[in-house]
Amino acid sequence: MSDANWCYELLRIGRELGRREDRAALHQSMLEKVVTAFGASTGSLALWQEEAALLEIVAGIELPVEAIGQQLQLGQGVLGWVALHRSALLLQGDVTDDPRFQVKPKRDGQNRHHSSLCWPLEFDGLLLGVISINRPCQISPFSQLDKERGQPLVDVLSLVLENVRLHMDSDSRISQLEELNDRLEETQRQLVQSEKMASIGQLAAGVAHEINNPVGYVNSNLSTLRSYVSDVLSLLDLYESLEPALGSEDQDALRDAKTSMDFDYLKADVVSLMDECDEGVTRVKRIVQDLKDFSRVDDGEWEWIDLGGCLDTTLNVVWNELKYKAEVIKDYGELPSVRCMPSQICQVLMNLLVNAGQALESRGEIRLATGSDDRHAWVEVSDTGVGMAPEIIGRIFDP
Repeated sequence: MSDANWCYELLRIGRELGRREDRAALHQSMLEKVVTAFGASTGSLALWQEEAALLEIVAGIELPVEAIGQQLQLGQGVLGWVALHRSALLLQGDVTDDPRFQVKPKRDGQNRHHSSLCWPLEFDGLLLGVISINRPCQISPFSQLDKERGQPLVDVLSLVLENVRLHMDSDSRISQLEELNDRLEETQRQLVQSEKMASIGQLAAGVAHEINNPVGYVNSNLSTLRSYVSDVLSLLDLYESLEPALGSEDQDALRDAKTSMDFDYLKADVVSLMDECDEGVTRVKRIVQDLKDFSRVDDGEWEWIDLGGCLDTTLNVVWNELKYKAEVIKDYGELPSVRCMPSQICQVLMNLLVNAGQALESRGEIRLATGSDDRHAWVEVSDTGVGMAPEIIGRIFDP
């Protein structure tokens, strides 16, 4: 199930939770959607009971029947620890010996999961509950990347639960519900936009790969052709050195033939043509590599990168949009390596560069500056364009 469809399904269940009395079945359905979306096999959902100041398990998959309705204090077990510390956990293997949780071992080994993810459910600093999902030994374990990628979807679940909580309150909070629904719709749009960008990235990487193969052939053949041309020109030079040994009539015929084909220019131009071909292939290879670096569909992890190099890569990708209307001036300062998600940083830089170009009504200037201090590294994009209208400035962070 895609992230967007998963979000829509949770919203549908959330609306039913706000209208129906039988919430246990809907809590269970919500948990099952989460477990399925993450490729897990079991899980549990506990909601925070404000008045009792306790967690209550409201849904579970492969939990003992008596576990549903069980209440946990803050700090008790894995769920209680996550609720107390408001911190997501990635657990591998048996946790019965982990002093943080004080989990009692069970004879049947039910609490010995191969891999588990557990997130606090929060909204604006308010604890709503905790959700935990598990994988057995037969399935590959969760990774740190699963935890990071899962956080936006868990945030959607928190929004849905908060929406349900507001529906259960008095009518005086209708305005808050409307605001929350707007935020949910915005989250949906961002998820859809994220999926579109991922598809574009996959397409770009595929195109770059397909271009790269024939460019490799051309580059290899050009190298061989240059060697052949060099040998032919050397042979022609030898022939020319032997021309005086020919009879006068033969020399006149050769001279006329050379004149008619502009032989001296041809010899010089063939070398120039080879140089231009080499330069063109080198530029294509660089563009293809920049396109592959920009798409970066094969990773979504945090990396240490050269921010200036990232800016240059993005500039090469969008250069066709800028070269006819802008002079790009670079003022790069010293930059340390920066830990970030390169694909997201490149996307932001691309938007800044394209917007700068669109702001130029006639040919103008775009200035790129970078720098750093003791705590921050920064990139600045400025232009001599008309700027943005006030109504547009308020929407600059819209997807």
